[in-house]
Amino acid sequence: MTRALVAQFVKRLNSMMSLAIELCVPADRFKTTVLFGPSGCGKTMTLRCLAGLERPDEGMIRHGDEVWFDADRRRNQSPQTRDIGYLFQEDALFPHLTVTANIGFGLSRYPGREREYRVAHMMELLGLTHLAKRYPREISGGEKQRVALARTLVRKPRLLLLDEPFSAVDAPTRDRLRAELPDWLSAFSIPVILVTHDREEAVEMADHLLVMHDGRIICSGAPEDVFLRPTSLEVARILGVETIVVGDVIECRGNLATLAIGPVRLHSSVSTSLTSRRVHIGIRADSIVLAPGPVAGVNHLSARIVRFHLEGATVRIEADCGFPLVARLSVREWRRLGLSVGSTLPIEIDPDDVCILPSCVDENGSRNRSGTSSEEPPKSGKETTRRQVDQ
Repeated sequence: MTRALVAQFVKRLNSMMSLAIELCVPADRFKTTVLFGPSGCGKTMTLRCLAGLERPDEGMIRHGDEVWFDADRRRNQSPQTRDIGYLFQEDALFPHLTVTANIGFGLSRYPGREREYRVAHMMELLGLTHLAKRYPREISGGEKQRVALARTLVRKPRLLLLDEPFSAVDAPTRDRLRAELPDWLSAFSIPVILVTHDREEAVEMADHLLVMHDGRIICSGAPEDVFLRPTSLEVARILGVETIVVGDVIECRGNLATLAIGPVRLHSSVSTSLTSRRVHIGIRADSIVLAPGPVAGVNHLSARIVRFHLEGATVRIEADCGFPLVARLSVREWRRLGLSVGSTLPIEIDPDDVCILPSCVDENGSRNRSGTSSEEPPKSGKETTRRQVDQ
Protein backbone atom coordinates (compact mmCIF):
# COMPACT_ATOMS: atom_id res chain seq x y z
CA MET A 1 0.00 0.00 0.00
CA THR A 2 1.30 3.47 -0.88
CA ARG A 3 2.51 5.42 2.14
CA ALA A 4 0.62 8.69 2.42
CA LEU A 5 0.35 11.82 4.48
CA VAL A 6 -3.23 11.90 5.76
CA ALA A 7 -4.58 14.93 7.60
CA GLN A 8 -8.06 15.54 8.99
CA PHE A 9 -7.99 18.35 11.50
CA VAL A 10 -9.63 21.54 12.73
CA LYS A 11 -7.68 24.58 13.83
CA ARG A 12 -9.73 27.39 15.39
CA LEU A 13 -8.13 30.75 14.65
CA ASN A 14 -10.71 33.07 16.20
CA SER A 15 -14.46 33.27 16.81
CA MET A 16 -15.10 33.95 13.11
CA MET A 17 -12.58 31.73 11.32
CA SER A 18 -11.26 28.18 11.53
CA LEU A 19 -9.45 25.68 9.34
CA ALA A 20 -11.15 22.38 8.53
CA ILE A 21 -8.59 20.43 6.51
CA GLU A 22 -8.93 17.04 4.85
CA LEU A 23 -6.11 15.93 2.56
CA CYS A 24 -4.27 12.81 1.50
CA VAL A 25 -1.06 13.05 -0.53
CA PRO A 26 1.50 10.37 -1.50
CA ALA A 27 4.51 10.48 0.81
CA ASP A 28 6.79 7.78 -0.60
CA ARG A 29 7.92 9.34 -3.88
CA PHE A 30 8.57 12.67 -5.55
CA LYS A 31 5.33 14.42 -6.36
CA THR A 32 4.44 18.08 -6.01
CA THR A 33 1.09 18.82 -4.42
CA VAL A 34 0.20 22.51 -4.74
CA LEU A 35 -2.07 24.19 -2.20
CA PHE A 36 -3.54 27.09 -4.14
CA GLY A 37 -5.82 29.90 -3.00
CA PRO A 38 -6.09 33.63 -2.30
CA SER A 39 -4.10 35.32 0.43
CA GLY A 40 -5.74 34.86 3.81
CA CYS A 41 -7.47 31.53 3.08
CA GLY A 42 -5.31 29.54 5.52
CA LYS A 43 -2.59 27.99 3.35
CA THR A 44 0.35 28.92 5.58
CA MET A 45 -1.45 27.85 8.75
CA THR A 46 -2.16 24.49 7.12
CA LEU A 47 1.55 23.99 6.43
CA ARG A 48 2.44 25.01 9.98
CA CYS A 49 0.03 22.44 11.40
CA LEU A 50 1.49 19.72 9.15
CA ALA A 51 4.99 20.68 10.27
CA GLY A 52 4.13 20.67 13.97
CA LEU A 53 4.72 24.41 14.37
CA GLU A 54 1.03 24.87 15.24
CA ARG A 55 -1.21 22.48 17.16
CA PRO A 56 -4.71 21.77 15.74
CA ASP A 57 -7.69 21.70 18.09
CA GLU A 58 -9.26 18.51 16.72
CA GLY A 59 -8.45 15.60 14.44
CA MET A 60 -5.32 13.76 13.46
CA ILE A 61 -2.29 13.86 11.14
CA ARG A 62 -0.66 10.60 10.07
CA HIS A 63 2.40 9.83 7.94
CA GLY A 64 2.15 6.23 6.81
CA ASP A 65 1.79 4.18 10.00
CA GLU A 66 3.26 6.96 12.15
CA VAL A 67 0.83 9.24 13.98
CA TRP A 68 2.13 12.80 14.17
CA PHE A 69 -0.92 14.32 15.82
CA ASP A 70 -3.99 12.87 17.50
CA ALA A 71 -6.20 15.23 19.50
CA ASP A 72 -8.16 12.43 21.19
CA ARG A 73 -4.98 10.73 22.44
CA ARG A 74 -3.28 14.05 23.16
CA ARG A 75 -0.39 13.09 20.94
CA ASN A 76 1.64 15.73 19.11
CA GLN A 77 5.09 14.96 17.74
CA SER A 78 7.58 17.81 17.66
CA PRO A 79 8.73 19.29 14.32
CA GLN A 80 12.13 17.66 14.81
CA THR A 81 10.77 14.13 15.12
CA ARG A 82 8.51 14.59 12.08
CA ASP A 83 11.65 15.09 9.98
CA ILE A 84 10.12 17.68 7.68
CA GLY A 85 11.95 20.26 5.58
CA TYR A 86 10.24 23.65 5.71
CA LEU A 87 11.25 26.50 3.38
CA PHE A 88 9.73 29.81 4.45
CA GLN A 89 8.93 32.80 2.25
CA GLU A 90 12.06 34.54 3.55
CA ASP A 91 15.40 32.78 3.11
CA ALA A 92 16.30 33.20 6.85
CA LEU A 93 20.02 32.66 6.27
CA PHE A 94 22.55 33.35 9.02
CA PRO A 95 24.24 36.62 7.93
CA HIS A 96 27.51 35.84 9.75
CA LEU A 97 28.00 32.45 8.08
CA THR A 98 29.29 31.67 4.59
CA VAL A 99 27.21 29.81 2.04
CA THR A 100 29.03 26.58 2.94
CA ALA A 101 28.45 27.07 6.66
CA ASN A 102 24.78 27.96 6.15
CA ILE A 103 24.12 24.79 4.16
CA GLY A 104 25.94 22.58 6.66
CA PHE A 105 24.46 24.19 9.76
CA GLY A 106 21.99 21.38 10.53
CA LEU A 107 24.49 18.52 10.01
CA SER A 108 26.37 18.69 13.29
CA ARG A 109 25.45 15.08 14.16
CA TYR A 110 27.34 13.74 11.12
CA PRO A 111 31.10 13.03 11.03
CA GLY A 112 33.16 15.82 9.47
CA ARG A 113 33.92 13.99 6.23
CA GLU A 114 30.33 12.99 5.56
CA ARG A 115 29.18 16.52 6.37
CA GLU A 116 31.66 17.99 3.91
CA TYR A 117 30.60 15.52 1.21
CA ARG A 118 26.90 16.27 1.67
CA VAL A 119 27.42 20.03 1.53
CA ALA A 120 29.71 19.82 -1.52
CA HIS A 121 27.27 17.55 -3.35
CA MET A 122 24.36 19.85 -2.59
CA MET A 123 26.24 22.96 -3.75
CA GLU A 124 27.18 21.24 -7.00
CA LEU A 125 23.60 20.07 -7.63
CA LEU A 126 22.14 23.56 -7.08
CA GLY A 127 24.96 25.43 -8.84
CA LEU A 128 26.35 27.08 -5.71
CA THR A 129 29.95 25.85 -5.67
CA HIS A 130 31.35 29.18 -6.87
CA LEU A 131 29.62 30.95 -3.97
CA ALA A 132 31.05 28.69 -1.25
CA LYS A 133 32.99 31.41 0.64
CA ARG A 134 30.55 34.26 0.17
CA TYR A 135 28.19 35.66 2.79
CA PRO A 136 24.42 36.21 2.28
CA ARG A 137 24.94 39.97 1.81
CA GLU A 138 27.22 39.22 -1.14
CA ILE A 139 24.79 37.12 -3.20
CA SER A 140 21.54 37.82 -5.09
CA GLY A 141 17.99 37.07 -3.97
CA GLY A 142 17.73 34.04 -6.23
CA GLU A 143 21.05 32.70 -4.96
CA LYS A 144 19.91 33.17 -1.36
CA GLN A 145 16.79 31.14 -2.06
CA ARG A 146 18.88 28.36 -3.60
CA VAL A 147 21.12 28.35 -0.51
CA ALA A 148 18.03 28.15 1.74
CA LEU A 149 16.70 25.24 -0.32
CA ALA A 150 20.10 23.50 -0.19
CA ARG A 151 20.17 23.88 3.60
CA THR A 152 16.72 22.27 3.77
CA LEU A 153 17.47 19.40 1.36
CA VAL A 154 20.92 18.50 2.67
CA ARG A 155 19.30 16.73 5.66
CA LYS A 156 17.24 14.59 3.25
CA PRO A 157 13.87 15.16 4.95
CA ARG A 158 11.03 12.78 4.20
CA LEU A 159 8.64 15.61 3.29
CA LEU A 160 9.31 19.11 2.00
CA LEU A 161 6.96 22.04 2.68
CA LEU A 162 7.46 25.16 0.56
CA ASP A 163 5.64 28.35 1.58
CA GLU A 164 5.58 30.65 -1.47
CA PRO A 165 9.33 30.11 -1.95
CA PHE A 166 9.65 32.45 -4.96
CA SER A 167 7.65 35.42 -3.70
CA ALA A 168 10.69 37.45 -2.66
CA VAL A 169 12.59 37.28 -5.97
CA ASP A 170 12.17 39.16 -9.26
CA ALA A 171 10.14 37.70 -12.13
CA PRO A 172 13.05 36.41 -14.32
CA THR A 173 14.66 34.72 -11.30
CA ARG A 174 11.30 33.29 -10.26
CA ASP A 175 10.77 31.78 -13.72
CA ARG A 176 14.24 30.23 -13.67
CA LEU A 177 13.80 28.73 -10.18
CA ARG A 178 10.42 27.28 -11.14
CA ALA A 179 12.00 25.54 -14.11
CA GLU A 180 14.94 24.19 -12.10
CA LEU A 181 13.21 23.14 -8.89
CA PRO A 182 11.52 19.92 -10.16
CA ASP A 183 14.86 18.55 -11.36
CA TRP A 184 16.50 19.27 -7.99
CA LEU A 185 13.68 17.69 -6.00
CA SER A 186 13.29 14.60 -8.19
CA ALA A 187 16.94 13.76 -7.49
CA PHE A 188 15.96 13.19 -3.83
CA SER A 189 12.54 11.55 -4.40
CA ILE A 190 11.09 13.79 -1.70
CA PRO A 191 7.33 14.50 -1.82
CA VAL A 192 6.54 18.22 -1.81
CA ILE A 193 3.63 20.37 -0.67
CA LEU A 194 3.95 23.86 -2.14
CA VAL A 195 1.80 26.86 -1.20
CA THR A 196 1.11 29.61 -3.72
CA HIS A 197 -1.51 32.16 -4.77
CA ASP A 198 0.10 32.52 -8.22
CA ARG A 199 -1.90 30.78 -10.98
CA GLU A 200 1.06 30.37 -13.34
CA GLU A 201 3.14 28.87 -10.56
CA ALA A 202 0.35 26.46 -9.61
CA VAL A 203 -0.09 25.21 -13.19
CA GLU A 204 3.64 24.90 -13.82
CA MET A 205 4.61 23.22 -10.54
CA ALA A 206 1.65 20.99 -9.62
CA ASP A 207 1.33 17.27 -10.19
CA HIS A 208 -1.78 17.49 -8.02
CA LEU A 209 -3.69 20.67 -7.19
CA LEU A 210 -5.71 21.50 -4.08
CA VAL A 211 -7.84 24.66 -4.20
CA MET A 212 -8.40 26.32 -0.84
CA HIS A 213 -11.02 28.87 0.20
CA ASP A 214 -11.91 30.24 3.64
CA GLY A 215 -10.03 27.54 5.54
CA ARG A 216 -11.24 24.57 3.48
CA ILE A 217 -10.06 22.56 0.50
CA ILE A 218 -12.93 22.88 -1.95
CA CYS A 219 -11.51 21.18 -5.06
CA SER A 220 -8.69 18.84 -6.00
CA GLY A 221 -7.36 17.12 -9.09
CA ALA A 222 -4.88 17.34 -11.93
CA PRO A 223 -4.10 21.04 -12.58
CA GLU A 224 -5.24 20.95 -16.20
CA ASP A 225 -8.62 19.49 -15.17
CA VAL A 226 -9.15 21.91 -12.29
CA PHE A 227 -8.27 25.00 -14.34
CA LEU A 228 -10.06 24.03 -17.54
CA ARG A 229 -13.28 22.73 -15.96
CA PRO A 230 -13.96 24.43 -12.60
CA THR A 231 -16.42 22.44 -10.52
CA SER A 232 -18.17 25.36 -8.81
CA LEU A 233 -18.68 29.11 -8.83
CA GLU A 234 -16.30 29.55 -5.90
CA VAL A 235 -13.55 27.57 -7.63
CA ALA A 236 -14.00 29.54 -10.87
CA ARG A 237 -13.64 32.83 -9.03
CA ILE A 238 -10.55 31.72 -7.12
CA LEU A 239 -8.96 30.45 -10.33
CA GLY A 240 -9.58 33.83 -11.93
CA VAL A 241 -12.03 32.81 -14.66
CA GLU A 242 -12.44 36.16 -16.41
CA THR A 243 -16.05 35.88 -17.61
CA ILE A 244 -18.74 34.62 -15.23
CA VAL A 245 -22.35 35.35 -16.18
CA VAL A 246 -25.80 34.11 -15.23
CA GLY A 247 -27.79 32.19 -17.87
CA ASP A 248 -30.52 29.62 -18.39
CA VAL A 249 -30.40 26.05 -19.64
CA ILE A 250 -32.75 25.87 -22.63
CA GLU A 251 -32.32 22.19 -23.47
CA CYS A 252 -29.92 19.26 -23.26
CA ARG A 253 -29.36 16.81 -26.09
CA GLY A 254 -26.83 14.09 -25.49
CA ASN A 255 -23.70 15.71 -24.13
CA LEU A 256 -24.52 19.19 -25.41
CA ALA A 257 -26.49 21.82 -23.49
CA THR A 258 -28.00 24.92 -25.08
CA LEU A 259 -27.70 28.00 -22.89
CA ALA A 260 -29.32 31.43 -23.07
CA ILE A 261 -27.43 34.49 -21.83
CA GLY A 262 -29.91 37.24 -22.57
CA PRO A 263 -30.43 37.15 -26.36
CA VAL A 264 -27.31 35.05 -26.97
CA ARG A 265 -27.30 31.26 -27.36
CA LEU A 266 -24.25 29.21 -26.43
CA HIS A 267 -23.54 25.51 -26.36
CA SER A 268 -21.67 23.73 -23.58
CA SER A 269 -20.37 20.18 -23.33
CA VAL A 270 -21.86 18.38 -20.32
CA SER A 271 -21.03 15.02 -18.79
CA THR A 272 -23.73 14.89 -16.10
CA SER A 273 -27.40 15.80 -15.92
CA LEU A 274 -28.22 19.37 -14.95
CA THR A 275 -30.46 19.83 -11.92
CA SER A 276 -31.36 23.50 -12.31
CA ARG A 277 -32.50 25.80 -15.08
CA ARG A 278 -30.66 28.90 -13.84
CA VAL A 279 -26.86 28.47 -13.85
CA HIS A 280 -23.64 30.40 -13.82
CA ILE A 281 -21.47 30.12 -16.91
CA GLY A 282 -17.69 30.53 -16.88
CA ILE A 283 -15.46 31.26 -19.90
CA ARG A 284 -11.69 31.69 -19.69
CA ALA A 285 -10.19 34.52 -21.73
CA ASP A 286 -7.50 32.22 -23.13
CA SER A 287 -10.10 29.85 -24.57
CA ILE A 288 -11.59 32.46 -26.92
CA VAL A 289 -10.13 32.38 -30.44
CA LEU A 290 -10.66 34.38 -33.60
CA ALA A 291 -13.19 32.76 -35.90
CA PRO A 292 -11.71 31.83 -39.29
CA GLY A 293 -14.66 33.25 -41.21
CA PRO A 294 -17.97 35.09 -40.83
CA VAL A 295 -19.91 34.71 -37.59
CA ALA A 296 -21.96 31.54 -38.01
CA GLY A 297 -22.26 28.10 -36.46
CA VAL A 298 -21.83 26.78 -32.93
CA ASN A 299 -20.56 29.40 -30.46
CA HIS A 300 -19.53 31.88 -33.17
CA LEU A 301 -20.13 35.41 -31.88
CA SER A 302 -19.52 38.99 -32.92
CA ALA A 303 -17.67 40.88 -30.18
CA ARG A 304 -17.37 44.68 -30.09
CA ILE A 305 -14.32 45.94 -28.19
CA VAL A 306 -15.31 48.19 -25.27
CA ARG A 307 -11.86 48.67 -23.74
CA PHE A 308 -8.46 46.99 -23.67
CA HIS A 309 -5.41 46.72 -21.42
CA LEU A 310 -1.83 45.83 -22.33
CA GLU A 311 -0.56 42.99 -20.12
CA GLY A 312 3.01 42.20 -21.08
CA ALA A 313 3.00 40.25 -24.34
CA THR A 314 -0.81 40.03 -24.44
CA VAL A 315 -3.78 42.38 -24.67
CA ARG A 316 -6.75 41.89 -22.37
CA ILE A 317 -9.91 42.78 -24.29
CA GLU A 318 -13.23 43.66 -22.66
CA ALA A 319 -15.94 43.15 -25.26
CA ASP A 320 -19.70 43.17 -25.71
CA CYS A 321 -21.17 40.22 -27.57
CA GLY A 322 -24.66 40.43 -26.14
CA PHE A 323 -23.13 39.93 -22.69
CA PRO A 324 -19.81 41.19 -21.20
CA LEU A 325 -16.91 39.01 -22.28
CA VAL A 326 -13.16 39.12 -21.59
CA ALA A 327 -10.77 37.79 -24.25
CA ARG A 328 -7.03 37.84 -24.72
CA LEU A 329 -4.87 38.26 -27.83
CA SER A 330 -1.14 38.47 -28.35
CA VAL A 331 0.19 41.99 -28.90
CA ARG A 332 1.39 40.90 -32.36
CA GLU A 333 -2.10 39.71 -33.35
CA TRP A 334 -3.67 42.89 -31.92
CA ARG A 335 -1.38 45.09 -34.01
CA ARG A 336 -1.70 42.95 -37.13
CA LEU A 337 -5.46 43.32 -37.07
CA GLY A 338 -5.27 47.05 -36.32
CA LEU A 339 -7.77 46.77 -33.48
CA SER A 340 -9.01 49.56 -31.21
CA VAL A 341 -12.05 50.47 -29.11
CA GLY A 342 -15.16 50.02 -31.24
CA SER A 343 -13.65 47.36 -33.50
CA THR A 344 -15.69 44.21 -34.04
CA LEU A 345 -14.18 40.73 -33.90
CA PRO A 346 -15.63 37.40 -35.05
CA ILE A 347 -14.84 34.98 -32.23
CA GLU A 348 -15.32 31.30 -31.53
CA ILE A 349 -15.63 29.37 -28.26
CA ASP A 350 -15.36 25.60 -28.12
CA PRO A 351 -18.30 24.03 -26.22
CA ASP A 352 -15.73 22.26 -24.02
CA ASP A 353 -14.58 25.70 -22.85
CA VAL A 354 -18.05 26.90 -21.81
CA CYS A 355 -18.26 25.75 -18.19
CA ILE A 356 -21.59 25.34 -16.41
CA LEU A 357 -21.11 26.12 -12.72
CA PRO A 358 -23.45 25.18 -9.87
CA SER A 359 -25.57 28.29 -9.40
CA CYS A 360 -25.88 30.52 -6.35
CA VAL A 361 -29.09 31.98 -7.81
CA ASP A 362 -32.49 30.36 -7.36
CA GLU A 363 -35.30 30.37 -9.89
CA ASN A 364 -36.64 33.68 -8.55
CA GLY A 365 -33.29 35.42 -8.88
CA SER A 366 -32.94 35.85 -5.12
CA ARG A 367 -29.69 35.67 -3.20
CA ASN A 368 -28.45 32.67 -1.32
CA ARG A 369 -25.22 31.80 0.51
CA SER A 370 -22.79 33.23 -2.06
CA GLY A 371 -24.64 36.55 -2.07
CA THR A 372 -25.08 37.17 -5.80
CA SER A 373 -28.44 37.86 -7.48
CA SER A 374 -29.36 37.28 -11.10
CA GLU A 375 -29.49 41.05 -11.61
CA GLU A 376 -25.88 41.47 -10.50
CA PRO A 377 -22.91 40.08 -12.44
CA PRO A 378 -20.69 37.94 -10.21
CA LYS A 379 -17.61 39.65 -8.86
CA SER A 380 -14.18 38.63 -10.06
CA GLY A 381 -11.90 36.35 -8.07
CA LYS A 382 -9.82 39.35 -7.06
CA GLU A 383 -12.78 40.67 -5.08
CA THR A 384 -13.23 37.52 -3.02
CA THR A 385 -13.40 38.39 0.67
CA ARG A 386 -10.03 37.90 2.29
CA ARG A 387 -9.38 37.11 5.92
CA GLN A 388 -6.00 37.60 7.52
CA VAL A 389 -4.94 34.05 8.29
CA ASP A 390 -1.66 33.61 6.39
CA GLN A 391 1.13 35.26 8.29
